[in-house]
Amino acid sequence: MKEAIFYTSEKSHEEGDYSIREADCKKLRKLAINQLPPKRKKIFKMSRKQGKTYEEISRELGISINTVKSQMSKALESLRLYLHVHDEYT
Repeated sequence: MKEAIFYTSEKSHEEGDYSIREADCKKLRKLAINQLPPKRKKIFKMSRKQGKTYEEISRELGISINTVKSQMSKALESLRLYLHVHDEYT
């Protein structure tokens, strides 16, 4: 009986920690995306949030695919750096 209670409370505690951590991560990710320059942020959101291909983004914005690739690469690097610097758990 004691083991069952301990296991249940331990599991509940871990799930609570996970949901708090998940909420913190979402908030941090949103802050990281918001710090991107406007054009880079738009390209990032079109790719990651709207699921558009680089070719679709290129056509829609009237820029080259290489520009889209370059901007995505810079966006991802900025996000990694921001998350690394601002995440107290790393």
